[in-house]
Amino acid sequence: PFRDQALLDEKRNALAELEAELEATAGPAENDNEAAPDGNAAAERNAAAA
Repeated sequence: PFRDQALLDEKRNALAELEAELEATAGPAENDNEAAPDGNAAAERNAAAA
């Protein structure tokens, strides 16, 4: 159980960091599609690193 909780905490922290980075780097966009590629790439990099 501890290992699973530690892994969950690690993933939550990584997600929070990515969300903060995305929030900090996202400029004003006319629609969500303009901001999607960078966010998807970050999510894919994070998944690949997991």
